[in-house]
Amino acid sequence: MLRIVTGLVEILGAIALVIGFFDDTFVAIGGLIIGSTMLGATGVHLMIKDAFKKVLPPLIIALRAISLTLEWILQVL
Repeated sequence: MLRIVTGLVEILGAIALVIGFFDDTFVAIGGLIIGSTMLGATGVHLMIKDAFKKVLPPLIIALRAISLTLEWILQVL
């Protein structure tokens, strides 16, 4: 069940990013949704003591999504 919810949240984030092509506000929303989802994925990988090679991809995606979102927010302000 949790995988379904996670997948729906990721799809919601992707839809927000696509809408962001037309309305800039959705860029930040989509980036934060995807970034926080990937931070959660990183935490789960660390909790179940996965190998570092399994922890690294969601961590990189999370950091990149959050940094790009923060960069966009600072440009708007």
